[in-house]
Amino acid sequence: MSFVVDWGPDSEPNAEESWFVVYESNGQRNVAVARVGTGYLVRVFGVSDYEVGSSRVTFRPLRGVAPTAVEDAYKLAVLPALHQLNGRPALHASAVANDQGAVAFVGPSGRGKSTLAALLSSGGHFRLMADDYLPLHLDRAGQVWASPTSTAVRLRGPAAEQLNETTVFHQGKFVAERPVTPEPRPLLRVYAITVGTDTRVISMKGRDAVAVVAEHMQRLDPHDPELLRVEFEFIDTLVKRVRVAELSYPSRYETAAIEAAIALDLQSDSREQVR
Repeated sequence: MSFVVDWGPDSEPNAEESWFVVYESNGQRNVAVARVGTGYLVRVFGVSDYEVGSSRVTFRPLRGVAPTAVEDAYKLAVLPALHQLNGRPALHASAVANDQGAVAFVGPSGRGKSTLAALLSSGGHFRLMADDYLPLHLDRAGQVWASPTSTAVRLRGPAAEQLNETTVFHQGKFVAERPVTPEPRPLLRVYAITVGTDTRVISMKGRDAVAVVAEHMQRLDPHDPELLRVEFEFIDTLVKRVRVAELSYPSRYETAAIEAAIALDLQSDSREQVR
């Protein structure tokens, strides 16, 4: 990312803008975005405003909010969406990687993306790449690459208990450190995770694959035609080069069965290369 970050004066907590995107949870506004001149204003309610220009982000915290809280909100709620402005979109996904490359998991909030990444990266077969968002880019050969963003996973209480390991409670979630993949890795799969009666992988093609990837893109501006055009071209290339599939498994998380299903699915690449 090419954005420079600095700090500005405190924001006015009662100031309202013409929000064109508002994200809510349990009936309360969490994050909102407005267009201001040639840039954007992102408000994380109760924490800070973030003024986004062409190459700079200015933090304008609410009076009395700790700097660490302002920085955490930026990393979780603002930074992922800024990738759209650079034409290198990011997926709202968790991800793990091995020597072959990276696999990403997408799904609705609460579906268990972080839990799955935590479980798979605890056994030594995979290392963590991302807990919440995964930046992507194309190289000159058309290969899709994923970049690491996380050194830990953030979990709800029941998921943390299932891990049966030491965690740290931070900002309403339990944090578990993980071995990480420090360098970008080729993206091998995008798995849309669902709950089913057995563990299996079902490939998606065409419009279904495009719809899954598009649904889980991080966006700062969902209305700008040029940004959306660049994003669609990226998605079209991605689904032609990276297999998108549904990964279905029972809610009890049989880690060994999920690992086996992913390994078998990835082996299909080797079989196709041999033909």
